[in-house]
Amino acid sequence: MTTSKQFRMANEPSSTISAHMFGFGGRLPVVDPSALAVQRIDFMFEENAISHHTDKYEKRVNYAENTEITIPVSDDSLNFVFLNTLTTMDDAWTANVVDADRYTATIEVTSSVNSIVAEWQLQVDVKSKGSNNNYVVNKFVAKESIYILFNPWSRICRHLSQVVNDADEDGVVKGNWSGNFAGGKSPSSWLGSVLILQEYYRTRKPVKYGQCWVYAGVLATVCRCLGIPARLVTNYDSAHDTHGSLTVDRIYDENGDPIDEENSDSVWNFHVWVEVWLTRPDLSLTGIYDGWQVIDATPQEPSEGLYRVGPTSVEAIRRGEVLKAYDGKFVYAEVNADEVFWIKKDENNFKLLGSETATIGKNISTKHVGSPKREDITLNYKEAEKTYRERQVMLKALKLSKNMFSRIYLNEQFEDVKFDLVLLDDIIIGQSFTVRLKIINRSGKVYTIRSVIGIRTTLYTGITHRMVKKERSEIKIAPNSGDEIKVNVTYFEYEKYLIDQNSFVISALANVAESDYQFFATDTFRVRMPDINIEIDDDIIQGRPFRCYAYFINPLPKTLTRAYFTVEGAGLGAPIKLRIYDVRPKQEAQVSFTLTPRRAGETTIVVKFASNELQDVDGFKNIRVAPFPRDTSRV
Repeated sequence: MTTSKQFRMANEPSSTISAHMFGFGGRLPVVDPSALAVQRIDFMFEENAISHHTDKYEKRVNYAENTEITIPVSDDSLNFVFLNTLTTMDDAWTANVVDADRYTATIEVTSSVNSIVAEWQLQVDVKSKGSNNNYVVNKFVAKESIYILFNPWSRICRHLSQVVNDADEDGVVKGNWSGNFAGGKSPSSWLGSVLILQEYYRTRKPVKYGQCWVYAGVLATVCRCLGIPARLVTNYDSAHDTHGSLTVDRIYDENGDPIDEENSDSVWNFHVWVEVWLTRPDLSLTGIYDGWQVIDATPQEPSEGLYRVGPTSVEAIRRGEVLKAYDGKFVYAEVNADEVFWIKKDENNFKLLGSETATIGKNISTKHVGSPKREDITLNYKEAEKTYRERQVMLKALKLSKNMFSRIYLNEQFEDVKFDLVLLDDIIIGQSFTVRLKIINRSGKVYTIRSVIGIRTTLYTGITHRMVKKERSEIKIAPNSGDEIKVNVTYFEYEKYLIDQNSFVISALANVAESDYQFFATDTFRVRMPDINIEIDDDIIQGRPFRCYAYFINPLPKTLTRAYFTVEGAGLGAPIKLRIYDVRPKQEAQVSFTLTPRRAGETTIVVKFASNELQDVDGFKNIRVAPFPRDTSRV
């Protein structure tokens, strides 16, 4: 860290100033009131905040804008002695006079790389010239503090990924995937990390409740507060491999129903973790594994006895180097596992239905630098799916995992009949939907197709919950023709089974009666919430209130009761909760509110809606706040 400080000086008898940096708890020297007295210090907060990329941090109320000390440059000298008993390097602190005139000296101070990450104070000691080094005739302790941040190496990040969850001790966030959030807040209701960290600081107890995106958001905030470059990453169709085989095994019975006790692996609809930017000299001296590293605070599987993940080199994952520290096999499986489907015939007899090599790890995303757009970083983690290079890397990873047992063999080849489970997309809650299994007979024979199609609710972690609907069908397909099997599901059929995230899994098992061929496919989808629209009438200027409008159409065939909106945004004041009247079906739920931006620049307005019947509706609007116009009439 390099920090500039400005000192004011005035004529006094010849003496020496020594600047001391110490953590709280340091012993202060004895003061001689008759000696030269330092008056004020200018910490140059604004300039230093910009150069250290910390200008978005909120200053404490007692921070002074101008703090100075006075002593003449001509008759006095400046010496710097940096005191910190917790620092192992004696000479790591340095200071240089950048500029000086009769009244002002600008000093650049550089902290030790081993300095403790903490709140620090500046003490300036005044000594008589030629006196014993330990003899201090006066001292000045700045009222303002500074905070030492840092860019730490991998073990610090590994520890952070553990302490954000409460699986091993009283960490920051308590997880809950049950769908019952009594005694706390629903994970999807949090608007940001600030309230979570403040509650944890106040109570010293895990905050209820969180899921992966909450863990990741809090972890990223903590990393950034400490000076660690961090970004959030979302992986869609993310595998949870429980036994390190780099495969997700799906085991079903003869009716196409999953056998719960056999299925420990799962595929999450999405999973969120954090990438931090680090060097990794522990992995290679050439630096090939430096750069973005995965850390994950969501407690999924223990690593060396504790629930944590990483830091895992993204480049090592792309190369299939799954044995590189830390947790390479687990992260590799999340983004590139093969999904393998089995039917259990009897106790020790499994029939391989097939495998999917391109279903795991889709659209791996982060926020684009400088804009709200999505940046696709899938190719940072793996080669393009279904390419020769990707399969070679997968084979390499499987060999390194030492779990490559006899499960990769071919299903019976059968080309006469082709099946296609039509994927569902963009269904808003309240709407009905239809599942379609398309069948094409490409032969000159008549075939009999027996099918079982099931629709179940599921947690976003891939754990199935309740059966919504299940239908059996039998149809005959004429030669060189096609047909489809449909299952219609209405809102009133699925509403009572909805759980957190409104996710469903469809499974289709089809048998060709005239052969031994069986087809199996699954699809996961989510009935999505409507989007909240946010409109702003006026230009947005720092320090001036502006009016906002938020609204959406009630998509449910029922009235929304006990409804309210919540509004929040960085630099826009405390969260606002606004209750509204009941909202009838197809009626607009709307609210207006006033915000006052505290600082100029880009920020985001976040609006959420909740009611007894409909929760977790949200909307976002990126805004640019113009700086408060200066009065130039006096210039």
